[in-house]
Amino acid sequence: MRFIVLITMIALAAPSAVLAQEAPPTETGKPEKPVCKTTSTTGSRLRRTRYCMTKWEAKIDEEKSRRDVDQMRRTDTYTPPAGPF
Repeated sequence: MRFIVLITMIALAAPSAVLAQEAPPTETGKPEKPVCKTTSTTGSRLRRTRYCMTKWEAKIDEEKSRRDVDQMRRTDTYTPPAGPF
């Protein structure tokens, strides 16, 4: 019976341990200063949008945009196979 309780406790603790690893690092003391960015205008929209995030979120956002740019480069430089003519 104790063995089942032990297994249940381990199973419930595992997801929280994974989430703790992915959580942003927290600094003690003063609160973190937000990073603010402005979006560029697209098409006929003349309004620029300003948004703020923590440094940790900005780092994740930068990594995602870098991956997106790499993906676009790969698809733009792809040359299709030569046709029958």
